[in-house]
Amino acid sequence: MRFTDFTGWLGEPMKSFLIFLGPLTLCVALWFTLTTYLTARKNPKCSVSRLFLKKEETGKAFYALIIGSCFFVVNQIFTLLYSLKLFSYEMHFLMSIFLGSLFATCLAYMFYKIIRVFRCLC
Repeated sequence: MRFTDFTGWLGEPMKSFLIFLGPLTLCVALWFTLTTYLTARKNPKCSVSRLFLKKEETGKAFYALIIGSCFFVVNQIFTLLYSLKLFSYEMHFLMSIFLGSLFATCLAYMFYKIIRVFRCLC
């Protein structure tokens, strides 16, 4: 059973938006990752201690990481189904962009929360 007609209803504007959304969310996640690294590098002891002092914020950050990992796993399932020739390339391509963007958004949110935890006056 092949699902080849799934993406017929999307239209070209939606496909263009998804193709634009992927690199955009990736750049935002990369920026937050580098900012987190540079913030933690200034004072590592203070940063690590604040992870334990602000447990609620840290918990929210790691919860976002778990949700993002679920999107990543679903994306890998779609890749497996595509390799078994159960989905068309177009559907695999669009689902990969959509789920990858959700994963990058969750990563960006997680690193944003970690940055807020790391910002300290130590």
